[in-house]
Amino acid sequence: MSALLIGALLGSAVIHAFWNLLLKTTHHRRPVVWWALIVTNLCCAGILIARPHSVLAVWPLLLISAVLEASYYLMLTAAYRIGDFSLVYPVARGAAPGLLALWAILVLAERPSISGVGGIVLIALGVGVVGWSGRIGRPSRPSRPSRPSRSSRSLALALLLAVVISVYSIIDGVAVRRVDPVDYTAAMFFVVTVLLTPVLMAQEGWEGIRGALRLEPLRIVSIGVMQLAGYLIVLWVYSRAPVSYGGAIREASVLVGALLGWLFLGEAFGRRRLVGAFVIVSGVALIAIGG
Repeated sequence: MSALLIGALLGSAVIHAFWNLLLKTTHHRRPVVWWALIVTNLCCAGILIARPHSVLAVWPLLLISAVLEASYYLMLTAAYRIGDFSLVYPVARGAAPGLLALWAILVLAERPSISGVGGIVLIALGVGVVGWSGRIGRPSRPSRPSRPSRSSRSLALALLLAVVISVYSIIDGVAVRRVDPVDYTAAMFFVVTVLLTPVLMAQEGWEGIRGALRLEPLRIVSIGVMQLAGYLIVLWVYSRAPVSYGGAIREASVLVGALLGWLFLGEAFGRRRLVGAFVIVSGVALIAIGG
């Protein structure tokens, strides 16, 4: 991969980790997600009005991906409600590259080089080292061992998120090779918002959703703009490079998330995460050189 594409993916990783941190650190996650999607759609309005026709060629892919991404938002907010940022984010993002590489081989007939496969494996291993919390499976209520612990439940949600991420990513990778990535991104966020609106209105009520806008307008705007920017970058790269490589490099966001957790949430960042960081960087370098 070229230095430009790798740099774009790393930039997207930073953006993605920042908006996830903003989402984790609010108590109004689902209302904030809804308003952030409204901000994203306002940013995309001009694109949809000026160029709405191109995505019609891939509307089945768009609809399936939108359903998966709407599910992603619901599961993500649930996982952040019960689990630590340093567990949910690394597992969800870190387990996805291996699955995505498998789908890319089966669906897109990609054939990663030996260096490329080695890079994907190193990135996945590094992500695992960075994200391991040491708390998985520890019961939150020892007196009731039959009830799954919060860590176990959040782990299960994070792994399910990884599956969803890998599937919608491969669908998007197929779609943006047929239509313009900008058009597709704009249409995607619009359909996701349409799908999520009745669900969130039923769960939160209009008063709860309106209250989040009054309390956290800056957070909402920041998430809305950042999620759009990060997604546009990734789909632009998917249209120009192997999806398996792009998906793996993007998950360097896990390292950024660990750094942000250390800086803003007081989470540890010791020797283990430094080793994981070195492994991730080695994997990216392998893909850059021989992928």
